[in-house]
Amino acid sequence: MNQVVRTITFTVVALCMVLMGNAQVTLQSAGQKKRNEQFGKAAADYQALIGFANGAMARQEPGAALTLSTAYYELGDNYMEWALTEMDNIAFMNEKVDSANIYFEKGIRIMDVNPLNHIGAGRVKGLKKDHAGMDTKLTYATEKIAEGKKNKQMKDMLQDAMLELAAVYSAYGTKEDLPKALVQLQEVEKKNPKNRDLYVVWGDYEEAARQFASGIEASNLSKAIAFYNKAIGVDPLNSDAVLRKGKLYKQVENWDQALEFYNEAIKINPQYAPAYREKAELLKSAGRYAQAVETYQKYLELNNSCSVSQRYATFLYLAKDYANAMQKLEAALPCNPNNFIMYRVLAYTCLETGDYAKGLENVEMFMQKATDPSYITGNDYALKGRLLASLGKDSLGVVMIEEAMKLDTSYHAGYEEIIEIYKKSKKYDQAAKWQEKRIARFGAQPIDHFNLGLNYYLSKNYTKADSVLTLAEEKYFDATLFRAKANNRMESTTDFKGLAKPHFEKFIARVTKDQTQIEKNKKGLIEAYDYLGVYYARTGNDPCAKAAWNVVLQLDGAHKRANEMMAEKEMQTVDPSTCTLIPALNPAPAEQPQDAPIENK
Repeated sequence: MNQVVRTITFTVVALCMVLMGNAQVTLQSAGQKKRNEQFGKAAADYQALIGFANGAMARQEPGAALTLSTAYYELGDNYMEWALTEMDNIAFMNEKVDSANIYFEKGIRIMDVNPLNHIGAGRVKGLKKDHAGMDTKLTYATEKIAEGKKNKQMKDMLQDAMLELAAVYSAYGTKEDLPKALVQLQEVEKKNPKNRDLYVVWGDYEEAARQFASGIEASNLSKAIAFYNKAIGVDPLNSDAVLRKGKLYKQVENWDQALEFYNEAIKINPQYAPAYREKAELLKSAGRYAQAVETYQKYLELNNSCSVSQRYATFLYLAKDYANAMQKLEAALPCNPNNFIMYRVLAYTCLETGDYAKGLENVEMFMQKATDPSYITGNDYALKGRLLASLGKDSLGVVMIEEAMKLDTSYHAGYEEIIEIYKKSKKYDQAAKWQEKRIARFGAQPIDHFNLGLNYYLSKNYTKADSVLTLAEEKYFDATLFRAKANNRMESTTDFKGLAKPHFEKFIARVTKDQTQIEKNKKGLIEAYDYLGVYYARTGNDPCAKAAWNVVLQLDGAHKRANEMMAEKEMQTVDPSTCTLIPALNPAPAEQPQDAPIENK
């Protein structure tokens, strides 16, 4: 729900000032802090106001009940807005929503006829997707608004209540609820078309209507934009309305236009904190992390609270500034140790910095402190698994990642993570086993067959390696090379048949067609020509053996075996030019070859 921090009506403000006497805060000053998302400071101000109003209640001063119930509403609303800036931190958000509801209910007990707290309680129901409960609360609030029109003390603050009612119906209601919102907006317009917040809320209503629309109307932003522009017409310095336009364009992923409006809101009011936050979040979504960090730093300067510092640390993490992220997290954690999400961010940061033991300690602390098991996701188990594996506890790491895959069946990265764990620990047979599972689940591309074949080769299962690599051979030169190597390993030590020869020859034929590929595959070519040298020497064809080793020396003049064989007396008189079986390195124009996988270069 978009935030609308109202300008409290003169009557209520004046009444508060009379009741508070020499108090240093008013509903207006506290509201300004709320508007700039200084929620902790605003909450302290509202609590002070509640204390003064309670004193006025004890003295039975006129208007004290209205002031106290309104202060409770504002405090509850402050917690609701705080919650909505932390929607990716479910536990924190729920804690603030629960606090909001407590204060709304306190306000109702103080003065049931004040509709604001019923609206606030309805908003809580709406956020929790309890539509029936929301409708009950808002219907009752509507009745109290109607009754309040006859109450001289109440009538001046009813416009605030009507706008809040319309805002809640727009944010959390069904399509059928929207007319109820429109009725309230039209009535406020009749009474006060210059109300600063009216057309901002009306723009929100039009945006809600667009969400329920179909066809071309579903992408039509113009109606909402028109009302936001109307709000700016009433107050050219209405940064709320400008910010709303930016948020609209962000929703449809027109990020450049959104950024333009965020910058405009900042230009109107350089102290307007929400614009910096929205801009930073947009830049983060666009992957422009360095700029996001810079912008969020400005937001932090305007709102240097514990939760904001912790959020800033996540921006630093995404920007790969792990040292500063760690510093911010460790500095901010003591002021809010119950924000267990930060232990998760700490664990990720430790994984990146190589402090695996500390990372494991933090992810375990996160799991221990999580107030609801549903907060622990598959990613958390996978994180723990990666940390355990990095500490050399491969089996436990795999168990954790398997748990992640059970908990979240869409966590497909688990296969690759387990494969990598086994590869790093050189348990290639297990890596091959998990690649088979992955292929059985998702099918295979040539690169999958290549990697499976490579792990079979490294686990010394040469027969399977040779078989699987045929499926990758058309695309990857290295598949042919490793088929040759696998066949060479399968060669009998007593009955030499040259099983690898046709595969090495095929590799040479493919690679030597292109000078670029010769350079890229130099190591493989040396091995291939060296093999041919050995093959022809063992089969009595010295000219071809010498021709092959000549090519090896052309590629690597320091090659030990080639130099040793060429130095033998028998080879001195052999004429390699009589051999036509060894291909030269001079490439001729031919079909464009495929690159081998980068990881195996």
